[in-house]
Amino acid sequence: MKNFKVILLVFFVFGILVPSVPVFAAPAIVTSRAALGGDDFIDWSDLGSSFTVVADPFAISSDSGDIDATVSNPTGQFERRDQVGPGCSGWSGVFNPCDALLWTQDTVGPMVIVFDPPVAAAGAQIQSDTFGAFTARIDVYNSANSLIGSFSLGGTSSGAGDNSAIFLGASDPAGATIARIEYSCNTVSSDFAINQLDLRIGQVSSIPTLNEWGMIIFSLLIAGTALIIMRKKMAA
Repeated sequence: MKNFKVILLVFFVFGILVPSVPVFAAPAIVTSRAALGGDDFIDWSDLGSSFTVVADPFAISSDSGDIDATVSNPTGQFERRDQVGPGCSGWSGVFNPCDALLWTQDTVGPMVIVFDPPVAAAGAQIQSDTFGAFTARIDVYNSANSLIGSFSLGGTSSGAGDNSAIFLGASDPAGATIARIEYSCNTVSSDFAINQLDLRIGQVSSIPTLNEWGMIIFSLLIAGTALIIMRKKMAA
């Protein structure tokens, strides 16, 4: 009977702990707007009409007003452009017609975007100003200024105006840990533009705190002790 009670205790402890232990996860690349699942965004048209020169750095708020962003370019300034379309001009690229864009204005960037508060995911379509194959990159940093992810994606730059610009973003399953992202391209001229920056500010999952880890370890020790007692009882 005692052995049966010990077995029940072991299963009870593991039954509660195992399903509830969160798994550590690093940021992951996101290659579509739908997959990012944004609940907020930054609209570059807030900076003015196409051909407006934007000083470096500048501040801008998300559509909801919940996120403040500071955007900078260590190699120059920015300029607003619109993808060519009905009544729109400024960028003959592969974005959707009339998309509001932020361009690094003939400079290599990177385009540095700092979020306050941090977000769980961020991403946008991106295009190099040089036609042909290119590789775009996004570097992801946390609030401690530590690089927590770096992702690259190949694309093709042209003047098709067909919304085929690659989408490059990052998402952290741990929640709102992304405090800064940096966009860049590796082509010879390397200047580039991005369209609407989608954000996800909602938390996806959580990482255990120190107190939670302490409780997990303590419970596992209890379970281990129970197993040892059970084996000794059965051997007696």
